[in-house]
Amino acid sequence: MAAIASLAALALLSLLIQDAQPQDAAGRSAALLKRILGAQGAEPLGIVPVPQPLGLAWKSDGTLLIAAGEGGLLELPDAERRGSALVAPQRIDLGAGWEAASVDAVAVGPDGQIALASASLGRLERRTAALEVRSVSLLDSELLRSGCALALSDDGVLAVALARNGAVSFFQSSGLLLGTLSSADGKELRRPGAVTSLGAGAWAIADTGNHRVILLHLAERGPVVDLCYGERGPFAGQMCLPSGIALTSEGLLVADRMNHRLARYSRDGQCGRAIGIHSVSPREGVGAIHYPEALAIRGDLVAVSEPFERRVQLFRLREPSGQMIPPLPVKEGVSSHFGRGLAVGGVLLAAWEPEAEAVVVFDLRGALPVHVTTFGSPGTGGDRFGRIEAMALRGTDILVADSANARLALWRLESAGVGEVKFDPFMARLVRTASAESLGLAKEDEIIDLASTKNGFVALTNTSQLLWLDAALGLVQRERSTALHPTALCCLSDASAPGESTAAVVDGLGKCVQFSNGASPLTLRDGTHATGIAGMSPEGLILSDPRGDRLEVICTQSPRRWIGRTGGGDGEFFAPTDCAVLGDDLYVLDQGNHRLQRLKTSGEWDASFTLSKARLRPREAADSVGAGAAGADVVALACAPVETAALLDGVEVHSADDGFKVHLRTPAAIERGEPFEVEITLTMSDGSPIPDDAVLLIDATMPHHGHGMNVKARTERGPDGVWRAAGLLWHMDGLWVLSVDLCVAGRCERAQVEAVLGARH
Repeated sequence: MAAIASLAALALLSLLIQDAQPQDAAGRSAALLKRILGAQGAEPLGIVPVPQPLGLAWKSDGTLLIAAGEGGLLELPDAERRGSALVAPQRIDLGAGWEAASVDAVAVGPDGQIALASASLGRLERRTAALEVRSVSLLDSELLRSGCALALSDDGVLAVALARNGAVSFFQSSGLLLGTLSSADGKELRRPGAVTSLGAGAWAIADTGNHRVILLHLAERGPVVDLCYGERGPFAGQMCLPSGIALTSEGLLVADRMNHRLARYSRDGQCGRAIGIHSVSPREGVGAIHYPEALAIRGDLVAVSEPFERRVQLFRLREPSGQMIPPLPVKEGVSSHFGRGLAVGGVLLAAWEPEAEAVVVFDLRGALPVHVTTFGSPGTGGDRFGRIEAMALRGTDILVADSANARLALWRLESAGVGEVKFDPFMARLVRTASAESLGLAKEDEIIDLASTKNGFVALTNTSQLLWLDAALGLVQRERSTALHPTALCCLSDASAPGESTAAVVDGLGKCVQFSNGASPLTLRDGTHATGIAGMSPEGLILSDPRGDRLEVICTQSPRRWIGRTGGGDGEFFAPTDCAVLGDDLYVLDQGNHRLQRLKTSGEWDASFTLSKARLRPREAADSVGAGAAGADVVALACAPVETAALLDGVEVHSADDGFKVHLRTPAAIERGEPFEVEITLTMSDGSPIPDDAVLLIDATMPHHGHGMNVKARTERGPDGVWRAAGLLWHMDGLWVLSVDLCVAGRCERAQVEAVLGARH
């Protein structure tokens, strides 16, 4: 592997030397990019600016159709011959009732027929090539709004992929349902993002949430799966949220969203050369790919949508020219990708990295925020994340909503905000988890936002439910918001009882803010598309508007005003997705610029920061203390994990939330590379008996090395009430962390023990 990496580096250096012609930096970069793409077998043709490109389809005459959400259905005639002289596409008149309707997906069949899906109208239409309506089907608007993809086959079969349903359905031209695929290889589909016809009754699906591609054919009994391939990861043959798929002359092309590339695959799943250079700096030029989604192919012409960049790119597939060069990104000036949300509280700020599926935490006590820990990684284990959707901070507790694993996870930060500000990779400890089922949520219910309250948390679902939780994630109260399409949540009042607090919910469809206390809705200005909301004193709200690249400030004591404008400078934004207020400081997740910003609530810019870089407004020495430091409450931990070199035998430790006590016994000494057993006796802290339906899970990890055991332990409860865990094996010397999870009715609480095997590494 090292040799391969060295050869790749030498090849890239060779290209850089060959390209060192006397020209400006932009020209040199473009020339290098063209050479790398040529080695990948692609020629960049141009960029089409589109604010919200959701779906793509080619017509037989070379016209590119673009489903542009609220921008309607757009067309770009003669896209193939325009080359780099691409112009803005024009909106198509779809007739009465469609003047202001959204178009969220589009497909074109070989005979020219067109399929359209509109979330705002809640309908699916088939039209002729002349746009005459052939058939109309009514569908739930929320299903379409949560993600929809369409495809048409040679024989007129229409495939409809609905992300929220986790299913792909197939319909004859008459409207007859031929079948629905909702699982493959024993695993349910998770947010399928694309589907394409392969001809002769065969189809391919991008199973986005499971990071794989599914090949199938339609039989008399419905869809039959032929092959599944792919897993989460950055390397060849791996994927991270594949969101687009299209048929080429050689096989399949997959839009690998989080890996920022277009990946070639043969029909039998063999991985070929990838296309594109990861666009790390936002709004880079032709050929630099950033979060690709929809794909459409006509011959050797490829169109790819990049909603994050508000554009569509065109490529031509070619024979690879020259030596293969890996798409190594240049990260100058950019350090971090961030998910769409953030949380602040006390002296801490938390955000997350969607590519690493990890939470990052900043200490706010100094003039500049300092990155102090990162925790989590992709996976299904209790201390891993499948897909982070939202977070909330309460003291030193961080609650994380994990939609892929359908659960909430409560983590606690040891000694956060105390003493010297420094990075500590072991600061975070998992306290407990609560499954969606234990909270009374159905499969279609996803938690999309979280907020902290005085005594716990409040969660918002995509189905407009508000769940008021206590500090131990127990459900205190459930209520239904009147929001038609909820997008964001904040808690305005801090009453003692969770249900007595007031939640503000942004309604994306109703264009207003709804309040849980029954107050009159607050209407948003035309053009505002809020995805984040924060309360501000006195009696004010701040809304983040990623489409408008600005924040809207609403106060009862002053006129509404805007903060920010489009750009990458200080106080400028590109797709700001969330915001939070702490004292007089306003924190903004400036997602399109890969950074966080701190402003004053008056709108004055103060600082920009990422995981590795920061920039601060010039100030006097007396003005060097961050606003988060003064008077902040620091919550001390009630119990800390035990560190011991006795290798578990006789160790007693309390769980992270002090719900139970663990006593460990090892019948024999623990040796490296040898299987061992552990006997576990549990005692509930309140003296109650251990429930009969309790499940005990045991695992171990090496935090310094970032891995766990190579085997899975087995636990069994004996008639004496003692659990016995067998099959554990520690294959390396060093620090191990043994975790014991007690799970009852979908809720798990964790106890941890540190032990050093052999010499510490």
